[in-house]
Amino acid sequence: MRRGFTLIELLVVIAIIAILAAILFPVFAKAREKARQSSCLSNCKQLAIAVISYAQDYDEKMVGYCTQGPLGTFHAVSEMLNPYIKNSQVWICPSQTGTTVGIGANIQHLIIDLNWGAAPVAMAQITMPAEKMLFCDAQNGSTASGVEGSGGNPVVWCPAGHPGYPPSWNDVYHGGISSRHNGGCNCVFADGHAKWRGLQSMLANEGDIFGHNIR
Repeated sequence: MRRGFTLIELLVVIAIIAILAAILFPVFAKAREKARQSSCLSNCKQLAIAVISYAQDYDEKMVGYCTQGPLGTFHAVSEMLNPYIKNSQVWICPSQTGTTVGIGANIQHLIIDLNWGAAPVAMAQITMPAEKMLFCDAQNGSTASGVEGSGGNPVVWCPAGHPGYPPSWNDVYHGGISSRHNGGCNCVFADGHAKWRGLQSMLANEGDIFGHNIR
């Protein structure tokens, strides 16, 4: 005579499956985020190559955050670099919400605003370029008030000080830096490479990653 499962046995099996799911789902979610982080890092590498190519075409001068054309039109950094990338999706991080530009410029020290006569940063000015960050994952305008710059791209602010913003802004919004990739962000460096850095390392400006001391 065949005997079916009792109610107690079924409940035990269901409980075991629920426990296993609770253990494994966070692991799967972290693995998916790791894959998106790798995709974003690939985008950042393309952006790094574009920055170096641009500088080679413009007398070893770094691209600016925003510049004003002869007819009074403004051109954002993404517009100036897109001819070297030929894929605007590079600016959109796979882990971010929405479809706005998610890579922010180090506007205070390296990717500076070129309006009103400002001179671009020369590559020769950048000491230890392998440690100086040009772009990184940024919060967008829908996440942090004031992060979107006038040039149409997000910006990130040096933790050593960002005039015009209240002190609490850096505490709440991390100066515009996003930690969406497992507690950190992907960065583009001045020597043309890209890699992940933890949020706390960024906020501490370890190794003068923002280039605060070069200008």
